[in-house]
Amino acid sequence: MSAAPEKELQFRSSRFSIEAGEDVVANATRCGTQLAGWLRDCLVRKGYTGTDVVADDTGWSVICARKPFLLWVRCELIWDFPLDPEDEVGAEAVWTCFVQTRKPLLTGWFARMDPAAADKLFKDVESILVSEPHISFVKDN
Repeated sequence: MSAAPEKELQFRSSRFSIEAGEDVVANATRCGTQLAGWLRDCLVRKGYTGTDVVADDTGWSVICARKPFLLWVRCELIWDFPLDPEDEVGAEAVWTCFVQTRKPLLTGWFARMDPAAADKLFKDVESILVSEPHISFVKDN
């Protein structure tokens, strides 16, 4: 599969927490089902159709398009050890959203990547996060 560079947004928020069992579905150090569900709902209100939340070994993703190429936002809590739903995820926790594109495995030879679609999704995700009062961005180092 061919992939475009990731675009990332890191932020702090007390709005999201760990749900029981989500670390079993995804990697034990990657949580973000509440963030992904909330972001999916916001993207639907912005006109994205066919959105779906899926889990994989890197976290939780909001799929925004499957054709002619894959376009999604990966959502996760940045944490270096297994989490317990009993753990408090406070305002100091760092969350991240990666906007990603990739050509599908079987039809990738014919798919044309559209950088403008990834740029638009990134800007839409950024505007959603900016408009949420319980989110503050982490400054780049």
